[in-house]
Amino acid sequence: YIYFAALIKDLQHFGYTLDEIKTISDHFRSFFQIRDSEEEMDPGEIEQTALKIPATGNKIRVIDIIPNQIVTEELITMARTEDGEIVPDLENDILKIVVIERHTATGRIGKGFVRGIGLKEGAIGSTVAHDSHNIVIVGTNDEDIYKAFDHLRKIKGGLVAVNKGKVREDLPLPIAGLISDQPYEKVISNIESLR
Repeated sequence: YIYFAALIKDLQHFGYTLDEIKTISDHFRSFFQIRDSEEEMDPGEIEQTALKIPATGNKIRVIDIIPNQIVTEELITMARTEDGEIVPDLENDILKIVVIERHTATGRIGKGFVRGIGLKEGAIGSTVAHDSHNIVIVGTNDEDIYKAFDHLRKIKGGLVAVNKGKVREDLPLPIAGLISDQPYEKVISNIESLR
């Protein structure tokens, strides 16, 4: 989605009008046969309880984001626990991150914590996640994380923002969970709404 928006911006930079860009987009659409990619979005049956992280110690490793960088650092910090599980620490911007395998229904889930996102409530999720393009969701609570997962499964991939159990915005990317089947104007509109 970002690449598509960047392509449009680049084409505008080189003097193409929006009408000309639309014609180019239409040619690409007719060139590629749009197909149902249901088989490529099969995370299997996962329950919300699978997102829990049992408290086995009092410290956790956290992915520490460096602003405007692709590299990260490691942070070791005290865990925030509730009812025997490790939970996000919103006061310190430590959120839960889950990576769910989505191609072959293995049920594999990577779970951890990340600092530097700045999300105060809800969850955000994406199936655009190089290199494996699994489902990646960051959130403040398991309910919204699970809702984001369930919605991404229903729309066969894309981007989603969830808050208080409700989908606030999404960008369906039903072609392999990476590409939209909608006109570029709709894609741009959805991207703007997600911000």
